[in-house]
Amino acid sequence: MRRAVVILLSGLVVMAAGAFACTNISTLNISDSSGRPGSTVKITGTSFGNSSPAGRRTTTPLPVRIRWNGAEGPTLAETLPDSAGNISASVTIPPQAAPGHYVIFAVQQDADGYHMYGTPARIAYEVLTPDGRPAPPPAVASAEPSGPRAGASGLPLALVVLGVLGGALFVAGFVASVRLLSPRAGVTPSRVPSE
Repeated sequence: MRRAVVILLSGLVVMAAGAFACTNISTLNISDSSGRPGSTVKITGTSFGNSSPAGRRTTTPLPVRIRWNGAEGPTLAETLPDSAGNISASVTIPPQAAPGHYVIFAVQQDADGYHMYGTPARIAYEVLTPDGRPAPPPAVASAEPSGPRAGASGLPLALVVLGVLGGALFVAGFVASVRLLSPRAGVTPSRVPSE
């Protein structure tokens, strides 16, 4: 009985992982990954659907809003996905955008404000200087480390410890499941004499 429960639970975990892995995530492509303020780029995307996390399906496609630098940022364009869930729109990069790195979002929400499955989609965009060069890196206050522990960080050590702990837990779980599922050697059932 115990073996059947373990096998059943293992099967459920594998099926749940497979179902999660098969979820479509909306993706974006952009004609140019950088440009000057005010330039126009073409955004295309796939896997924009009609199911919300609340389990509601819509009969008509919901609009996809292309937004600047945030899921609630200014709307650059609005488009409807085709029957296959694909979108295409031309957008103008805000003329007032300072040189630097930004993110363009494609947001699709139902009437109650729930994001549709796999959204928002994101893609990076770099605004260049007016003469077409990348933005200069931000100024660093001090290039030289200072203090008694200059350059030392506890983060790598913590990650190593967590990695070893996780590996040990995985091995222990594997060994426990193998021992549970394998027949016990040297154990023979005893017979109770009948009267």
